[in-house]
Amino acid sequence: ISGPGALGWLNHMTCQKVPEIDGRIALCPMLDHNGNFKSDMTITRVSQEEFFCVTASIGKKHDQHWMQQNLPKDGSVDMEDITYQMGCLVLAGPKSREALAKAAYNDVSGEVFKFSTSQEIYVGRTKCRINRMNYVGELGFEIFHPIQQQVSVYNALMEAGADSDIRMIGMHAMDSMRLEKGYLAWKSEMNLHHTPLETNVAWTVKLDKDFIGKKGILKQKEDGIPLKLVCLVVDATDSDPWGYNPILKDGNRIGMTSSGGYGHRVEKSIAMGYVKPEFAKAGTKMDVEILGRARSAEVVTMPLYDPKNEKMKS
Repeated sequence: ISGPGALGWLNHMTCQKVPEIDGRIALCPMLDHNGNFKSDMTITRVSQEEFFCVTASIGKKHDQHWMQQNLPKDGSVDMEDITYQMGCLVLAGPKSREALAKAAYNDVSGEVFKFSTSQEIYVGRTKCRINRMNYVGELGFEIFHPIQQQVSVYNALMEAGADSDIRMIGMHAMDSMRLEKGYLAWKSEMNLHHTPLETNVAWTVKLDKDFIGKKGILKQKEDGIPLKLVCLVVDATDSDPWGYNPILKDGNRIGMTSSGGYGHRVEKSIAMGYVKPEFAKAGTKMDVEILGRARSAEVVTMPLYDPKNEKMKS
């Protein structure tokens, strides 16, 4: 997103404040006119008039259509879809900085490359945009690169990480780790039926500015939220909740899970879901129905893993 009107327009499109310092990154949900989630997006400020926006891959057409619908008519904002020009590799784990330092031509120390910032860095011979953040809750980096150079970047990273036993992970592993961190997923926790106030990202809503959906948010603040997102630890050793499992209290349904799985770092079966607010307090006992059987569960404080974010920010 670029142009003289880019900053003001993005601030109108998202409930979060768009970064005002070059190289900063922010989680910026877009809302519909009722205040419900419309998109989950990270915005990196490249310069005063240029912003690098990343949304969920599954919602590309949906998000693009919404943004195009709302582009200003005066030509002050340009939007370019570079989805198929760019690839992204995530390098994460306690030794990820060590591996990146071997592959990169820049200083990537924590003092120079701080959490939630972005830099242009050469990996091997390829110039990449690297965001110091990730979806798994460890020290890590999102490495955006020209798609035609992906093999070159991949090889450089694998070679640099060989001494650290670098290995590939899949989406199920990533999903397990994001559950442990209480990170929301588009179409699961974030969808067109819920607002940020019902989730653990209410902090992204900045009411001291105008944005699409603000009236809906203010109305919900006045009326009260109908549901609240919770994290549950489930007593299930042979099968895990997955999503759309009934959540029960004394045999009565009080909500549904939105996603779930096994957290291998915390060694617990985890579910996230929406329940009536009176049942959302940590320590509340309830049941989750899995394959027709009610399994005992307890509301816990998110996140279960590294609650102070010390690993990500190290």
